[in-house]
Amino acid sequence: VMPDDARWVRTPVDAHGMWADLPRATAEIELPIGGVGIFGHWRNAQAARAAGCKVLLAGEGADEVFGGYKYYAEAAVADLWRRGETVEAEALWRAFHEADPEGWPRGPEALAHGNAREPRLKAPDGTSLASRHVTPDFARTPRLAAPAPVPGDPVRAAMWRDLTRIKVPKLLRWQDRCYMASGVEIRVPYLDHPLVEAMSCLTVSALFAGGQTKAPLRRLVDRHKNEALLRQPKLYVATPQREWLKRDLKTEVDALLDPGAALARRGLVDLAALRADYARYVEEEALGNSFFVWKFITMELFFQSFFERVETAA
Repeated sequence: VMPDDARWVRTPVDAHGMWADLPRATAEIELPIGGVGIFGHWRNAQAARAAGCKVLLAGEGADEVFGGYKYYAEAAVADLWRRGETVEAEALWRAFHEADPEGWPRGPEALAHGNAREPRLKAPDGTSLASRHVTPDFARTPRLAAPAPVPGDPVRAAMWRDLTRIKVPKLLRWQDRCYMASGVEIRVPYLDHPLVEAMSCLTVSALFAGGQTKAPLRRLVDRHKNEALLRQPKLYVATPQREWLKRDLKTEVDALLDPGAALARRGLVDLAALRADYARYVEEEALGNSFFVWKFITMELFFQSFFERVETAA
C-alpha cells in the first residue's frame, strides 16, 4: 500500500526517442536488447539516477515463486486429473472458471490430455528462436539445447524451470545491466532465498486457493481489506513495439534493412527474405508478431557498436 505522500516519477518513452537512443543503450547494456520493455528499464534507470535514487526495488520472481502464471494453474488441474483425483481437479478448475469463464473454457479432462511436452527455449515474446531469415552458414552454428526435463510434479517443475532457466535469469541479466549503466542498484525481494525456500514448501492447493494465482500474496493484500487489489487479475507487460515497428518507425526500419548493414555484409541474414516479410507485415491489418524484425534491429545495432568499431580501428 502506497503512503499518502508517495511521489510518482514517470519515464516517458516514445518511438523516435527510443530509436535515437537504441545505439547508446545497446553499447551500455553490451547485449542485443530483448525488446522495447528492456529499453524502458534502461530509460527508467536514467530517470531514477536523475531523481537521486540509488537503490530500487523490483518485482521479478513474484510469479515464479508464488505461482502467478495461468499455465501453472492449468498444470495443477491436469496433474490432479491424471493422478485420478478427478473431484479435486474439477473443483480447482471450476474455481478458476467461475472467476474467468473466457480464460478457462477447457475442462480438466481436456487440460489433462493437452500438450504435456517440455517447453522449448523461446524468444522474449514467446515465439520460436528459429528464423528463416538467417543464411545457411549462420544457421549451422551451434544452438542452445532445449532445457532438460525437471523431475517432480508438473507445477513445481514448471515454476523451477522459469525460476532457474527460462525467465528469471535473462530478466535479471538485462535488468542488472540496464540499471548499472546508470549506477543504480536494483534489488529483488521476491527472490530472497528464505522466501523462495518457504514458498517451495507450500502445497499446490495453497498456491491457487480460491481459484486465484498467487493466492498467498493476495492473502497478504487482504489484510489491508483492499478488495480491488485482491481480485485484480494478472496484468501482463504490454509495450507498443508492434505499432512502432509497423507504423511509426517504418521509414527508419526500411533504411536499416540495407545491403550495407553489418549483418548483411557479413552474410549472416537473408536480407531479401527479411525485407519481403517486413513489407508484408506492414501491410497486414492485424498487429501480428514483430519480433522477427526486432531481432534484426537489435543484433544489427549490437554488431555496429562492438564489431564495426573494432574493424574500423584496426
